[in-house]
Amino acid sequence: MSLQTERWWNAEPSLLAAETVAEARRVDRATLARRMQILEAYCLYGDETAIPENAIEIRSQPQVTRNVLALAVDTVISEITQARPRPMFVTIGGDWLEQERARKLTYFCDAEFDQNNVHELAEQAARDAVIAGLGILRPRRDPSDETRVIIERIFPPNFLVDDRGAVDVLPRSFFVRHLLDKWQLCELYPEQRAAIEMAATVESNAWFSDGPKGQDLVEVIEGVHLPSRKGSTDGRHVLVIAEAVLSDEQYNYAEPPFVFIRAVKPLRRFWGLSLVQRAAPTQIELNRVLRRWNESLRLNATSLWFLNRQSRVVKAHMVNQIGAIVEHDGPPPQQMTPAVMHPQVANYIEQCEARVFKLMGASELAATSMKPAGLNSGRALQVYNDVQSRRFISLERAFEGLYVDLAKWVVTMHTEIAEDYPEHEIICSDGPSRTTRIKWEDINLEEGRFRARVFPTSAFPTNPAAKIQVLQDMLGAGVIDNQAFYELALDVPDLEAVRNRVVAPLELIHKRLSKMLYENIYIPPEPLMDLALALRESVLAIQRAELDDIPEERVDLLRQFLSHVLLLQEQAAAPEPMPPMPEMGMEGMPPDMGMEGMPMPPDMGALPPMDLTGGAMPPMPPGPPGMMS
Repeated sequence: MSLQTERWWNAEPSLLAAETVAEARRVDRATLARRMQILEAYCLYGDETAIPENAIEIRSQPQVTRNVLALAVDTVISEITQARPRPMFVTIGGDWLEQERARKLTYFCDAEFDQNNVHELAEQAARDAVIAGLGILRPRRDPSDETRVIIERIFPPNFLVDDRGAVDVLPRSFFVRHLLDKWQLCELYPEQRAAIEMAATVESNAWFSDGPKGQDLVEVIEGVHLPSRKGSTDGRHVLVIAEAVLSDEQYNYAEPPFVFIRAVKPLRRFWGLSLVQRAAPTQIELNRVLRRWNESLRLNATSLWFLNRQSRVVKAHMVNQIGAIVEHDGPPPQQMTPAVMHPQVANYIEQCEARVFKLMGASELAATSMKPAGLNSGRALQVYNDVQSRRFISLERAFEGLYVDLAKWVVTMHTEIAEDYPEHEIICSDGPSRTTRIKWEDINLEEGRFRARVFPTSAFPTNPAAKIQVLQDMLGAGVIDNQAFYELALDVPDLEAVRNRVVAPLELIHKRLSKMLYENIYIPPEPLMDLALALRESVLAIQRAELDDIPEERVDLLRQFLSHVLLLQEQAAAPEPMPPMPEMGMEGMPPDMGMEGMPMPPDMGALPPMDLTGGAMPPMPPGPPGMMS
């Protein structure tokens, strides 16, 4: 092998295509054994769509009658993907403006992930990691629209890397094999139409080919070589067919343009370890015993009749009917059903099944959606789930790291797009419910000024009973109030409707505070709002805003809102004044009205004093001089 072939990235433009394809095929031959093991692992999992038609040795394996390994794989994947991580951008010593950009970057990544269906792709990558040892996702610019970023999954057998000599060192060259139709290639690269039309199609006997089916497929090799050091110009990213170069550009990043997840990190080299390959010997042994069991069941599980020759029973009378009469002389016939196999064989099958789950780190109870006997309380279920998840802690962290790396690459790709298209705009959220189009330069942060961290969508147990138990403990300890209890119980189906009504006052207040804080729009409180809650939340918002160095004019809006809330509280607490009595003047009084404005009664004479005690009233004592008697 020539030195030029080993350094394909330094090849002359006229030899670049041939040298790149030759190096990729050399790596393919050198690592063919690993690829065959990966295909066998997919076969053990039971996904025949992953096996090419030409992999005859693998596809010809007997069918599995009891695929315990596939059940264990699905259990592991469901355990680690039940909580969807969310990458969040935080600044490093940034001011309020950078914090605002980081907040918008978080919402932007949420929208990008939803658009590209990242959660489903991440689950597929995690399954690849468990089966093949390595899951690969690829964020890249859309060839049909260079202002968009797409994310795709790479099938592990098509990812070529020679890591045999790499010990604790990242390999420098990576290759990906793509099989594309000639018509599609001509549409994507019209300047190379002539070379594409003359290109040889995929050989029908290639291991990665599905055989001759009338498909006009061309093998396209994507090669990436990392630069030797920062600032070096020997990095290269090419896309070639054997006859022509489709794309050639300098590569300047220290990391390959892929996102990886490994089920188990290797002690050396690059490729991860497969959990399926760990449990494969036990599953293969289980398959062998089950085949013998099924064959014995077919041959031996048949009733036998023993007839004494002296009983003179006619065989034709032995029919499979109800109420048949068989006449005979001598001892009666006897029916016997032999045992299929020794009972220890059944015990051995159960031991093999349990060992597969043990090697995979999965629980048989979780695989069958059953809880252990005696675990009836939410606290017990929470402890049990915590113990079960410890086995997957490294894989769960790798799954979260997958989201972080994807978020970083999405930001990097859009930064590249903004360099090529200065007016590049994105759809960004100013909050969970409002979206707008802004320029990328208004949201992008300088390299080194931010860090992406991942947070699960819920830090509480996923089991509803365990989650309610935790919330009740927090409510009893005074950590949260009733309002927060229903707010945190969002994904518990029985409480969701109640929660939507209970937290409506809090969400309304937060919505108005967010308008003032992030959009500089003042919305006053209303008398029918929960004023005590609005007072508490506005005070907390002002304190947080001052700590975050938010512009003073926006903090003033919060203070104005607080003052308005206090005014509404005072008005609600003040007693209502009595309505004023109507005033009447002297003018216009009728002639029979007295000085008091009341009509004078007619002269009724002197009335005798009233006896309120029921008897004669005693005489009044003499009063002071001048007093009427």
